[in-house]
Amino acid sequence: MIFPRTTDNTAWDAASPYYDPRSSEENPKWDMVDVKLDETFDKCVTRESLKNGPLSQAYMIRMARVSVGPVTPAHWDAIMAMAKKEKGEQEEKNTKEEKEETNGEK
Repeated sequence: MIFPRTTDNTAWDAASPYYDPRSSEENPKWDMVDVKLDETFDKCVTRESLKNGPLSQAYMIRMARVSVGPVTPAHWDAIMAMAKKEKGEQEEKNTKEEKEETNGEK
């Protein structure tokens, strides 16, 4: 996140696709955060892989319908390790395929 959580004022704008008539300045219903892309990975770390891995007891896994929830630093590190492992495995596979295509000549 590049900016802390704030009230989502787009919910008050009838012209916005995020308009929610139940939300008002006096009684806001929605929050938002600003995020910035920092890194990309070739594969997604799926909820299923998190569920069957070291994060099986994490809040975001235990709750069936949560789209945003707290992530501890330890959980974040585990997710990043899974993403980088999958990225590394994909890079290794690509290198192997390239060598096979060129008969080992690079």
